[in-house]
Amino acid sequence: MKDCPDKERPHQLNQRVVHLMVSWSYSCLFHWRAAGQAVTRHNHQQTTLTAAAEFKSHETAHMFQRMRELTLPRGEGSV
Repeated sequence: MKDCPDKERPHQLNQRVVHLMVSWSYSCLFHWRAAGQAVTRHNHQQTTLTAAAEFKSHETAHMFQRMRELTLPRGEGSV
């Protein structure tokens, strides 16, 4: 009877090893997914900031063009 627990031990050990490997794999997948989402979020923010900067630059250029047109004497028109 003493042999029975010893024979079950390798099986239990294998189950634990498999359980740990599966847990570790899910943990890695979760972290990789979270990292991927963070990269996607960062890229989206960069794209949004770039678009906002381009829009602001366009608006600023338009404002300076309009100021120039308003300050030029009539007849000297825009380029």
